[in-house]
Amino acid sequence: MIDKPPYPPILARDARYSEVNIELFGMTPFRSEISKLVPLALPVLVAQLLMASTSFVDTLMAGQASTVDLAGVGVGSSLWSVGAMFLVGTFMSINPTVARYCSLGDYKAVANYLQQGFWLAIPIAILLFILLNLNQLYLPGMIQDQHVLRVASGYLHGLSWGMPAVIGFFVLKPFSEGMAYTQAQMVSAAVGLAVNIPANYILIFGKLGFPELGGAGCGWATSISFWTMFATLFIYTWVHPALRLVPLFERLYAVEWCKIAFLLKTGLPIGLAITIEGSAFALVTLFIASLPATEIAGHQIAMNISYLAYMVPLSISTAITVRVASCLAKQGSPAADVALKAGLVLAVAAGFILALGIFLFRVELADLYSNDQNVIDMAAILLLFSIGFKICDSVAAPLQGALRGYHDVSIILVASIVAYWVVCLPLGYVLGLTDWLTPAMGAKGYWIALIAGVSVSALLLMLRFLQVHRRH
Repeated sequence: MIDKPPYPPILARDARYSEVNIELFGMTPFRSEISKLVPLALPVLVAQLLMASTSFVDTLMAGQASTVDLAGVGVGSSLWSVGAMFLVGTFMSINPTVARYCSLGDYKAVANYLQQGFWLAIPIAILLFILLNLNQLYLPGMIQDQHVLRVASGYLHGLSWGMPAVIGFFVLKPFSEGMAYTQAQMVSAAVGLAVNIPANYILIFGKLGFPELGGAGCGWATSISFWTMFATLFIYTWVHPALRLVPLFERLYAVEWCKIAFLLKTGLPIGLAITIEGSAFALVTLFIASLPATEIAGHQIAMNISYLAYMVPLSISTAITVRVASCLAKQGSPAADVALKAGLVLAVAAGFILALGIFLFRVELADLYSNDQNVIDMAAILLLFSIGFKICDSVAAPLQGALRGYHDVSIILVASIVAYWVVCLPLGYVLGLTDWLTPAMGAKGYWIALIAGVSVSALLLMLRFLQVHRRH
């Protein structure tokens, strides 16, 4: 039987969380919830941007070595990013579980679940280490240029030695989130980036007596960064007074398959959903490869800016997961309602601010990436489409966070499959590359399809949340 976190019986609506605008300690419940969400979301946002900056630094510094090194690092990091998305999603099941048991004061259960997460991480780390070192079995089928192949293979080999650390980081990260101390991941990401930059310089260009590894050095530098991030987060967990409430190191818990099965039942759909979404964006780039270089470059610029903007609703979604799980454990569904509504308002408001900023400064933003006026003009046009994309994300991401808080995640996977593989990719192909409905629209057709896909995802998530809400 799969272990389940406790759900307190809801006998009556909590008066503190009624729809009436009652003052609570001089603050309405809605305003009080906003004041809790913002401190949770901001460190997550900063940490996400810092970790994204690591990939940017790798690409930038590899490009300074040579075009071949840049290409090899690009292929290797793209392959790793798919695996990283899956891992992050899979271990997200720890977040609401920790929040629930922490809210109930059952810190021994928190310690047990976290150790089960580490038991689960061990075979995954071993498997990834083996797969990354067997890259000669699959890379030759993807890369024709032998010099690029050599760089990509070296990058993945160096990266493989960081697998135990990065997976340990992915386990401790949702633990600190569930405990409502998201500053921990922000500090560790900052330290990791600070180590990554000099490590790249030393290993890529062969400084301080180290051999000149070129682009392959980025893989080793990233591994060093992973170990630094994990060590920083581990020490933070060890010394922080609030996190030490959890007796993580008092005893070693044996493997409990029911708890591991619960973590997998909740985490695998999230990991698969994130991977499907990420693969859809990668496939869009592949599909438009036959278009003129101007459109491809403009698409890449618009996609990169949209990705950075997505960090805002994603961070709010993480905060909503913590708050919804905590509220369900302590006050029940009415309090969780307030957490979701506050998060939705916060995300939509941020979405409109981002949309306005993109609308007003789309040309200036594109100009940061290119000096080609044709590329800038194309990126500016596509950024107009991204505005609709951002508004839809501002609704879909908070709903995902709330459903994770309820431990109801199967619809997240279904919504991703339907939105991106059933709606987005086929519609994008029809609008972008064929004359079946309209004259071929090129990259613009795919961006219209992306808006349609995210809209479908938001609708499915809303319908499921209403069903879950009625059940509770």
